[in-house]
Amino acid sequence: MNKVKKDIEQSNEVINYNLPGPVKKILPIAGLIFLLIGFGGNIDMASTVQKLTNDNLKISRSCHPKVSSTELEYLSLGLNLSQFKFDDKCPAYISSLENIYIGFRGISFSPLGVRLKIIIKLEKVDPPIAFNFSAGTSGFKIVIDNQQVELKNLIKIADAPIKAKGTLTADGLISGKYSKINNGTVELNINQLQLSEQEIQGFILPPLLLKENVINIGFSKKNIIKVNSLKLGSKGDVAEILAQGEIKTPQSLRSLTLDIEGKFNFTDELNKSIPLIGLMLNGKKKSQGYYQFEMKGGVNKPQFKVK
Repeated sequence: MNKVKKDIEQSNEVINYNLPGPVKKILPIAGLIFLLIGFGGNIDMASTVQKLTNDNLKISRSCHPKVSSTELEYLSLGLNLSQFKFDDKCPAYISSLENIYIGFRGISFSPLGVRLKIIIKLEKVDPPIAFNFSAGTSGFKIVIDNQQVELKNLIKIADAPIKAKGTLTADGLISGKYSKINNGTVELNINQLQLSEQEIQGFILPPLLLKENVINIGFSKKNIIKVNSLKLGSKGDVAEILAQGEIKTPQSLRSLTLDIEGKFNFTDELNKSIPLIGLMLNGKKKSQGYYQFEMKGGVNKPQFKVK
């Protein structure tokens, strides 16, 4: 995490990002909105901003949500958007969106433009997701600093096929043009990751506690997340997994495609709890204390192979 935090503090590179969710079309016009606020004494600014937002708000080519409530904060130069309406073509997880706050925080010099504070409130997710956003004519920058969220709530909203608990902390810096990501790194830390008993690929996985978990991901190509490094568990845990690779990300989270390779080690305790592990490892040899593996295919039914 120290490297990512250092990048956040020292980076002067231009950052662009293809914005997720409803924020995608709001931010480029945010600067204009705040300029217009000064003329609010003679016109209904809330209605004007709401119409402007609804005309431009777009999650994808087929998903065009509408905002029913717009509230301006004149003293703090803020904008609250709430009471969203979603059509049938919008992904299910978007329906958890409750409120988007956009606050003016001054001038940005990298890129040259305006600096904004974005706070996204999702149903049953506390605290809200917050990040700093710099919007310029050439692109924009996103800085995520010590953002925390409960993993179980995030998994529920994403409808991911896994049961887990723990506090996820994110730090990152993302850059690119409005149409694509040029560069970016996000580091995710999960302390005391608890995996509940669950069925995976036909066998029952017992409850697991993994104390140290760090995932460092990068963004450089559209629809691809680069797993720079993944560490689940440590030498004192019942399992330790080290890996790297790529994740292809289509619109549906359940359609993620994995291309991961790495190494792992399980304790005798876990081997006894899951007899299938012994069969899977039968005849396989360790290299420097670890078994080598690869995982490919869809996230729901990935093909796991021990080398």
